[in-house]
Amino acid sequence: MAVTRADVARLAGVSPALVSYVINPGSRPVSADARRRIEAAIAELGYRPNAIAQALRRSSSRSIGLLMPTFTSPVVSYAAENIEELFREHGYVMLSGNTGGASERETSYLQDFISRGVDALLLISTASPEGLATAAASGVPVIALDNVPEEVGVSTIRVDAAGGAESAVKHLIEVHGHTRIACIAADWPPHSQAESRVVGWRSAMTAAGLPAGDDLLVRAETFDRAGGWNAVGHVLDATDATAAFVTSDVKAIGALNNLRSRGVRVPEDFAVVSYDGTVLAGSAWPRLTTVDQGIPELAAVVVERLLEKIKNKGSAPTHDVFPTTLVIRESCGCPPAAQQPPSPTATAVG
Repeated sequence: MAVTRADVARLAGVSPALVSYVINPGSRPVSADARRRIEAAIAELGYRPNAIAQALRRSSSRSIGLLMPTFTSPVVSYAAENIEELFREHGYVMLSGNTGGASERETSYLQDFISRGVDALLLISTASPEGLATAAASGVPVIALDNVPEEVGVSTIRVDAAGGAESAVKHLIEVHGHTRIACIAADWPPHSQAESRVVGWRSAMTAAGLPAGDDLLVRAETFDRAGGWNAVGHVLDATDATAAFVTSDVKAIGALNNLRSRGVRVPEDFAVVSYDGTVLAGSAWPRLTTVDQGIPELAAVVVERLLEKIKNKGSAPTHDVFPTTLVIRESCGCPPAAQQPPSPTATAVG
């Protein structure tokens, strides 16, 4: 038979109500002696509170609905791992969904999470403005880690993706003298945070008076190493570029592999810089110069903001923007000694 709250109360010599007060911190004060006896009884009997019943009593499921575009992306997985660990420390469990970048799937997940009574929604990437509007209207706190129009009415936390990409491309231009720099990207929605990396590439090239036409923009067919492999092959075969800005570390590693297979030396014959700041960049050969997004710092602010919104439902949307750091390694042409410090902490705006 399952151990009940009454069993714990009998063993501790207290009322069932006192057991409830210990299980639900903050509900009522409990003396130190009574708390000690109740906790000892819980440990001895192996009592586990009924989470569903608790949720009904306090109108809280202690759960967060997390939507991701994919489970396989190293940077997405790293962000989700950091966020989940921090929420767990606060007593929340994470319900995760993979949207695959499909708006219908995203909307379906949002509706499902809302119907399950999650305390808040977190979207690492967004594909459906309609789904976001539905979530905003539900009254459930929502934060999107993406570019979302403010009129949608949800809070956002994002990195300065365009600025980060621009800094990487400017480094190739100003430090290494490249004038023909290709951009290897994926096919993203125009409004997305990911597409802002392409915007940053164009901005840096245009500001320097250099070409940034579609002939130098190659869209990888997939988001993985194979996509980077094939895309850099097109760059070498169809353009006169001497360097490439690749919009993710994983695609950049695929590009490095293809360059090596063709006997193209990096960085002597062709330079590469990337974006993400994953551990993959530091273990590539040559090691990748990359834009670090400061995932641990971002995760901490995400959890802080969402907990605030759970506590203060109906509060006005907030918008935070993180700076990025260009981590310089050898793939751009810099010597091994030219290293950068860790990512700066987040800077909140708006």
